[in-house]
Amino acid sequence: MRYQWLILICALFSGLTAHYFWQKRDPNARHDPYYPMQILEYGEDVIDLFDTADPRIRVVYFGYTQCPDVCPTSLAILSSALDNLSETQRQNVWPIFITLDPERDTAIKTKEYASYFKAGITGLVGTVEQTAGW
Repeated sequence: MRYQWLILICALFSGLTAHYFWQKRDPNARHDPYYPMQILEYGEDVIDLFDTADPRIRVVYFGYTQCPDVCPTSLAILSSALDNLSETQRQNVWPIFITLDPERDTAIKTKEYASYFKAGITGLVGTVEQTAGW
């Protein structure tokens, strides 16, 4: 019983400490967002993945077009999940496939590969530098 009180006191102290530091931040302070991969190719077009004017939720999957097992399975699961959304919900989601092998996967190839699974999945290619940190 003594240990339960000790655990309860520690949890309460941790919660109050976290609340104090959370409230201490200025909610009106302007912070520049971190955009590690801002411009990516889509087919023959260049798009801004982090366009702040686009309110859709990004569901991003990283993979390869040459991947024999995991990538197609994961994209099929993503496609199935998208099928379970209502039309209104679906309009608020932007499913994206980004290749991690931009040297072999061209923009056109990635776009076609993503469209095999669902017409709404966007296939994107960045430069080696853009995708290196992912």
